[in-house]
Amino acid sequence: MASIVAEYESDWREVIDQSGECRVTWVLGSAPMDKIKGMSCYLQEQTIGITAQLVVRDLDKLDIAPSMQSLVSKTEQVLELIAGVDLKAVCGEESLPVDTEACTSALGSRNMHYGILESQLDAWRPYL
Repeated sequence: MASIVAEYESDWREVIDQSGECRVTWVLGSAPMDKIKGMSCYLQEQTIGITAQLVVRDLDKLDIAPSMQSLVSKTEQVLELIAGVDLKAVCGEESLPVDTEACTSALGSRNMHYGILESQLDAWRPYL
């Protein structure tokens, strides 16, 4: 079980750590390097939704020990929330998210879920 979470933990933590900076870059960044950073951020935002789905799928295939059931269940719940925010549908498929209220709201939801995910990843530390 832990190996499934461990596979993406560092990538997820990177997205979590950079999410605030990425949002500032999308809104205020105007230099060419800002655009490149913004594109990288948006790609990572899209990718975390995909990897969240993969982890839920892989954990669902396992027979979870009762002692781990709560941790796995809470982790799956937050990953499903993250995956449930379809950024491509709401924010577009371009290299940067569109500047709409719906996209801003979707990104805000993701950001809120990242805080919960970070707590869940911390709970996995003894097993990783």
